[in-house]
This record gives sequence, C-alpha cells and structure tokens, in this order.
Amino acid sequence: MTQTPKEESEILLNSLLPFAEQQLQKYGEFFPFAAALSINDQVKMLATYDGDEHRETQKLIVDMEQAFVRGVKNNEYKATALAYMVAVRNPDTGKTENAVCINLDHLKDFSIQLIYSYTIIKKLLGKNLVQFFEPTISKGEGKIFGVKN
Repeated sequence: MTQTPKEESEILLNSLLPFAEQQLQKYGEFFPFAAALSINDQVKMLATYDGDEHRETQKLIVDMEQAFVRGVKNNEYKATALAYMVAVRNPDTGKTENAVCINLDHLKDFSIQLIYSYTIIKKLLGKNLVQFFEPTISKGEGKIFGVKN
C-alpha cells in the first residue's frame, strides 16, 4: 500500500519524538539529531561529527541539512526529519518556554515544522516525566528537496 508524503514523514516523526523525550528525561536537553527515510523505506538515524566535541547547535543543524541534501542528490532519501531544541514565546503567558522543533521534509512537495513545547517534572526516584503539549505546525522552508508546499 502506497503511503502519502505526510504518512511517510510521520514515520520519521514517530522515530524522533520518543528519542527526544528520552534525552530530555535523562539529561534535560539534547544536541540536534536527525533521521531519513530511504528510497527503500528504511529509517536511518543520522548524525554528523567533525572532531569538535563542543560544536554550536546552529553548526550541527547546518551540517545535518547539508548531509540530507547530499543524500537527496544521490537519490538515497525520500523524507528527512531534523530535531533540535528551541526557545519559544508562549502567546498566552508571554513567557519563554523550551520546545522541541522538528522539521519534516519530503520529496513530494511536503515540508512542515512542528514545535512541541514541553515541561519536565523532576522526580527524586525514577525517570523524570516529560509532558509535550500540542504542537504548533507551520509550513517548512523546503530546504532539503527544494520544494515549497
């Protein structure tokens, strides 16, 4: 059964969001990370490394986007997803909140950005609890496949 670009992108979202939650539970933060859906429908987790243990977040994001573009040029990927932490302003309270941003891009003219605000409830025993709120969804930039939806 053929899946839509949205459904294929959701496969990647469902891979990244649990990993983000796990990292937030353990460490309260994470470095950007990514996944791609191959032409053969395999999910591949991706990372970049240049020997620098203290790279800036924006540099990591740019490096991963460049790796995606190289993979696309080689006909390796049909969908990509990139997760990173951002600070957003809550429109109700005016306060700045932490959030997880996930960029989803697909070969077939689909590009969106989801921003999940969250809270971490710290526990003395056991895992911290991460509570994600409904995401804010907006049109993506279409950087990876050169598309605009």
